[in-house]
Amino acid sequence: MKNGLYKNTAKLKDIELHFSSLNQDFVEELESTICLAGYFSKIIQNATLYEFWYDDILVGFAAVYENKGTENPAYLTNISTAKNQTGKGIGSELLQFATSELKEKGFSEFHLEVKKHNDIAMKLYTKFGFTIDSEKTNDSWLMKLKL
Repeated sequence: MKNGLYKNTAKLKDIELHFSSLNQDFVEELESTICLAGYFSKIIQNATLYEFWYDDILVGFAAVYENKGTENPAYLTNISTAKNQTGKGIGSELLQFATSELKEKGFSEFHLEVKKHNDIAMKLYTKFGFTIDSEKTNDSWLMKLKL
């Protein structure tokens, strides 16, 4: 039985099931900008997945694009926790797992984009030392972390 942190074990069906357990507002907002099926396939093929499992169910994951050459920043494309698992520190564990690995691999920066109104995510990212780098759009920030 899978419990705890893993890396790159999730399959497409696990990610689809995970997203079905998320807050519908988040999923609908994401769906309004991208095709979810294509996005899921892209992260399975191109991202490193940092996963949190409970009773063989993917309850949280962080998808990170590790750009070629460590002089390029790594980019967090998604971090999410199942609705019934929020507030349990899973997001913090996933970010700790990812940042530790990125440091070991020699990356010097870790970037992400976050909606300005996402107070929970902003709190998590600033706790880890991410700072606002610039405004991406009227409603989102680009943030970075020096590793």
